[in-house]
Amino acid sequence: MSLLRDILKKPKDGSASKKRDTASIKSAGARSLVASMYSLAVGGERVKKRRKPDFSDLGAPVWYHETPPTPPDMPGTAPRTDLCAYTIAHATVLPLRIEDKNHWLSLTLFNHASESSLAAMYHNEARVAGEVRLFLEKTKNISSIDVWLAAIAPAGQIISLTANVWNRHKGNPLHPGQKPVLFKDKFPQGTYIFPFELPPLPKFVPVTHPDNDTRKTKGLVLLPPSGKINYTCGVGVRRDSVGGINEDMDMILQYIPLHRPLPRPRTPFPFLASREDWPFKRETIGGWVLSPFGGRGRIGTQIVEVEGILGVQDPAVYTVGQVLEFGLLLWSKSADALKLLGQPAAVSVGYYKADFLPSSEALRPREQSRLTRTLERTAEGRAWVADSGRPKDGEPAPELVSLNSAGAAASPSLKAKSVSGSSRMQNVWTPDNNEDSSPMNGERPPSPTDSIEDLSLDGEMNETEHFQRLDGEIRIPPCRPASYRYTEIGREYSLQLHIAHPQYAHISPTGPGLIAEVPIWYVADRALKGGPVALNDDPTYLAALPLKGATILAGEDAIWWPKTVGEVATQGRGGKPKLGQSFTGLMPPVREGP
Repeated sequence: MSLLRDILKKPKDGSASKKRDTASIKSAGARSLVASMYSLAVGGERVKKRRKPDFSDLGAPVWYHETPPTPPDMPGTAPRTDLCAYTIAHATVLPLRIEDKNHWLSLTLFNHASESSLAAMYHNEARVAGEVRLFLEKTKNISSIDVWLAAIAPAGQIISLTANVWNRHKGNPLHPGQKPVLFKDKFPQGTYIFPFELPPLPKFVPVTHPDNDTRKTKGLVLLPPSGKINYTCGVGVRRDSVGGINEDMDMILQYIPLHRPLPRPRTPFPFLASREDWPFKRETIGGWVLSPFGGRGRIGTQIVEVEGILGVQDPAVYTVGQVLEFGLLLWSKSADALKLLGQPAAVSVGYYKADFLPSSEALRPREQSRLTRTLERTAEGRAWVADSGRPKDGEPAPELVSLNSAGAAASPSLKAKSVSGSSRMQNVWTPDNNEDSSPMNGERPPSPTDSIEDLSLDGEMNETEHFQRLDGEIRIPPCRPASYRYTEIGREYSLQLHIAHPQYAHISPTGPGLIAEVPIWYVADRALKGGPVALNDDPTYLAALPLKGATILAGEDAIWWPKTVGEVATQGRGGKPKLGQSFTGLMPPVREGP
């Protein structure tokens, strides 16, 4: 009976084992499968190569299973905490067109924008404050007046703040400050001013890991700047009559987080005794961020391999106007390769900005990140041979130098000779002995003592390593927005060096030539000229600010309500549906007839 039970338990066709084998194949990554095939074919482990530069993970969040702690500031940066009082007021009216005379609703925002800016501007953890002005020529059925601020990304809403400046439970609009009593009549005619202040903008916002199969899914990132994130502040008037129509009015805002790059001590380029000391991945060594790269190509009929190290001082944090200095170290066993690729004219220095395409790589950087972004060159720099020193400003760029013979040997004392015979035989390197007239076909009589010339000239002994050191610089241009990462979107900057020469035919990795890249964290900073922050609570100071746009004038008979302090909303726009349309700037352009 035991034998019969064992037979019944055994699968008929071994499908279970096949499923297990299939599962193991599916679980193996493409990289491990390729490495296994290589090991079987060659008989050993694959030799590490320095090829494409690593992807950037600057600004990527740290993931936690529970509520994440507040992240530290980006190394090398300090957030601006010396924000001053507001310096300008932006306003708009409803109806939106200035030429209309029946303006009855206006929204004013006090902010830090420049006089030339068409939109209000705010910075780190700012409190958005302003006024809602209402001018009614006759009584109207109004149930509430709300102000909101929302930041919306392509993936959804980020923040929502709201303030209810008036509703029927706050009492008669003609008598502000009295004990709240339910007001059941129509809103009286007159001019009303409702000051408000929203909660401070958060410094960090939560994000969720794009993978669902991980336990650590919670993280925090800096509140992203405006751009692909739409920041709007609006006011809505709700009516409770049967035929009443609710009305909304939005203003688009600018949010720019300000950070100051900290000074870094100048340190020399790290000393690497040999190529074996070079890292295979981006590392920080001796106060420098070193990014390895490499490639393989052809010079005439000669296959050459070139590797390099691109380094910038750590931390790689810069802002507009600063000079980014870098060091470049090239290696090759071919002297011709470094003669072509190691000259400054063969090195194209560029400062690039990159926007992530909608994908998960923004929050989870990996190898695929290089393919899910759009690159644009924004500035050019220059390089020079380190031994020659920095060229003078305005000095013409060096011209590209070519070799007389692209297929020349790396060593002038050796030449290639074709040996006839078996097809297995390739070009063999032999000494150049044109002056040899010995009848022994180049053989010499044996020496009584050992000599170094008795050693065989194998390939390893003949190959000599060559190095070339270059330095360079590039001035950081104005960039907007600053570096950030959020769900499916982000902006990153990088220093890239493209190394190419007409006599060098690049083979691998795919591209026009050698590419070296180091990520740069760009921060925005600007001078703020204003008084102490306490002036933001002075109505006289706010009324004297320069006004950009149009607002309802406040006469002596205007009724001022006390300031309303807002709160964080659980729904977008304070839980109110959107009725109007937001617009860029102060007002939409007036349409002209055909």
